[in-house]
Amino acid sequence: MATESKVVSEDAKIDLFEDDDEFEEFEIGEDVVNALKSMGKYFAWKMERAGSSSATSAPPSAPPSRSIDYSTAACHTLLDTIPDVPKELYMKALKRIWEDPKWRLAFIVSIPERRTWLLKMLES
Repeated sequence: MATESKVVSEDAKIDLFEDDDEFEEFEIGEDVVNALKSMGKYFAWKMERAGSSSATSAPPSAPPSRSIDYSTAACHTLLDTIPDVPKELYMKALKRIWEDPKWRLAFIVSIPERRTWLLKMLES
């Protein structure tokens, strides 16, 4: 993508208050001119990069915390979907759900087979 660059003269001036009749001059120093040039180059690079991104690349996924319910109630509901959990193991799992948010997160995001593995770890 070609960008149009404009050369700014050394004595560049701008009217600070365009809506009034008087012309108040403000000189733009070399440091401001260089900063504007750098910003122009950066924005051109960003636009070029955005235009050249692959159409096949997947968009970034939403953070898990926004799309999945990590509450104790959600975890408890998942626990109830697992068949044939002995009472003692069920109670240990509930205690872990209430006390350990990291374990709860692991339990919720795991596939069903691995959830049973997490439960079996509580037996030992």
